[in-house]
Amino acid sequence: MFTESEKTKIENKLGNYKCPICGSFDKMFTEVPTHVISFPKGLSGYDFSKVSYIECLCVECLNCGHIRQFRLQTLLK
Repeated sequence: MFTESEKTKIENKLGNYKCPICGSFDKMFTEVPTHVISFPKGLSGYDFSKVSYIECLCVECLNCGHIRQFRLQTLLK
């Protein structure tokens, strides 16, 4: 769960965010971070023991359902 301070920073940066698909300002933020994950690929395939990830905030447009992710580290600066 995000702290009140984190929620305030997020709202200050994304409060006026407009959906790039439908133009709506109606949105919902996730209550916990989401993650973009990746695995390195070698000659023998993917190495699932070496995961890397980026912590994100997921924003859903409540009008059309479009979903975007924003890097949490940048939002919370």
